[in-house]
Amino acid sequence: QNATGDNDTAIATMLKTVELKPNYRDAAWALALFYEEKKDIHSRDRWLKYILEKINSADQEVKNKLEQL
Repeated sequence: QNATGDNDTAIATMLKTVELKPNYRDAAWALALFYEEKKDIHSRDRWLKYILEKINSADQEVKNKLEQL
């Protein structure tokens, strides 16, 4: 869980960050992790796939995470 314990606020912040800088991998990765904490695997996978499709198709950390759960 994020430092404040407020995933919804963190998600909103990261969504805005990605909107402003679509190639910011760390923000997209954070979104995937926040959604995973919320047990929203569909949204988690959507952001992991976003990283692979829009930022770095060779990102091994993302590929490994997609294979989990």
